[in-house]
Amino acid sequence: MTPIVLLFSLAFPGVGGYPDPGAGPALHLSLSLGSPAGTVGLAMTSYAFAYGAGQLVYGPLSDRRSRIAVVRVAGLGSAFCTAASALAVTTRQFISIRFLAGACAAR
Repeated sequence: MTPIVLLFSLAFPGVGGYPDPGAGPALHLSLSLGSPAGTVGLAMTSYAFAYGAGQLVYGPLSDRRSRIAVVRVAGLGSAFCTAASALAVTTRQFISIRFLAGACAAR
């Protein structure tokens, strides 16, 4: 492969039969969980929604309690939920755990 072809394929990954890198994780997860990629894509939506809603919770909570304590608990929860999402067996479990991970990551 010539350098110009390599540069072109890296700059435009969807051209020339190369798969879109953005669809990669959802496609691989959909194959391993046995559900459509669109359904697995709900995990990204639920994570983003919980992340945004978590901001509204962690702000007043850290004002009332110690900021350090809130960040520690949220960090542990985020690490636990992220690890647990790798062990999800069904799509529903995966989406629910990613929702919790988003809520914890909003710290």
